[in-house]
Amino acid sequence: MLFQGEFSSKLNNINNNNNNNNNNNNKQISSWRKELLIIAETGRGSDHGKLNRKKRKILKKYRVTNAREVAQLTETLKQKVQTKAQRI
Repeated sequence: MLFQGEFSSKLNNINNNNNNNNNNNNKQISSWRKELLIIAETGRGSDHGKLNRKKRKILKKYRVTNAREVAQLTETLKQKVQTKAQRI
């Protein structure tokens, strides 16, 4: 049988875990959105060296080698953002 103090502490732990999960979800969503933005900006013909380095890093992360895979990656990231945002 749980005493009131034990119940309160277990409830606080559950709430803290839920808050941590929401923060992690928000960070993941913002990370995907940032990657989408970088891919989209460089696709518009931006010749900024910093953006190009970031894009190369993203493409390497997802092992993308050609334009078709870049299009698939953008669609995949968009879908991930939508599904993750709906769960929150």
